Amino acid sequence: MNIPLLRTSLLERRYKTAHTQIDLFKQLCFEMSEKDTVSIMGASGSGKSTLLHAMGGLDCPDAGEVFFRGDSIYKMGHRWRGTYRNQHVGFIFQSYHLLSELTIQENVALPAQIHKGRKNAMHMAEELLDAIGLSDRLTHRPQELSGGEQQRVAIARALVNNPSLILADEPTGNLDAATGEKVLHYLFQLIESRGHSLVLVTHTQQVAELCAKNYMLKAGILKEVDV
Repeated sequence: MNIPLLRTSLLERRYKTAHTQIDLFKQLCFEMSEKDTVSIMGASGSGKSTLLHAMGGLDCPDAGEVFFRGDSIYKMGHRWRGTYRNQHVGFIFQSYHLLSELTIQENVALPAQIHKGRKNAMHMAEELLDAIGLSDRLTHRPQELSGGEQQRVAIARALVNNPSLILADEPTGNLDAATGEKVLHYLFQLIESRGHSLVLVTHTQQVAELCAKNYMLKAGILKEVDV
C-alpha cells in the first residue's frame, strides 16, 4: 500500500475571542502523493495560511493529526519536528523574510549549512541562483533587489535542502501580475525538474490553474474543485 506523502486526519483549529469561538476548520481531511502539485483557494480569513502552517509543523492544531510519510508530526518530539521543517519542507511566504545583513547567496545557503557545511551550501546556493536567473547578484543584499527578485531568492532558499514538500503561502501576493508570472515560471520549472511536491495557497484562479489538483477552503470545509 502506498503511503501518502502528506495527510491530515480530522484536523481542527479554532480561535476564541471574548464573545465567540471561530472555527477555521472542522474534521478536515486531505492527502497528497509524491510529486503532486495542489492549490488551496479561499477567501481572506478562511484559514488557508493556518492550514499550511499546520502542515508544515509550525502551528499545532486543536484536534486531529498531520502525517508525513505515515508519521504523525505533532506526536513526534520537538527535535524530530525541527528536522522535518529543515530537511523535508521548504517554506515560501508572501513576505520574503530574507536577512538584510546577508548576501543573496548567504541567504539561500543558510538552511543547508548545518548539514552540508558552508562550502557545499554556498555551492548549492550558487547553482539555484543561476537556475532562477540571478547568478550575477550573488553578493548583493536583499534591499538591492526588486520584490520579484527577492521572491525568487526566497524560492531558492526553500529548495536548497532539496525538500520533498514545498509549502507556498501567496508567493505572488505582493507582486504585480507580470512579475508574479515570472516568479511562478521559475517556481514551477524548478519543482518539475527537481521532483518536489507543492501545496500552494492562493486567492487567484489563474495561479491555482497551474497546479494539477485544486481545493477550496470555505466555512471550515476543504473540497476538491475544478477551476
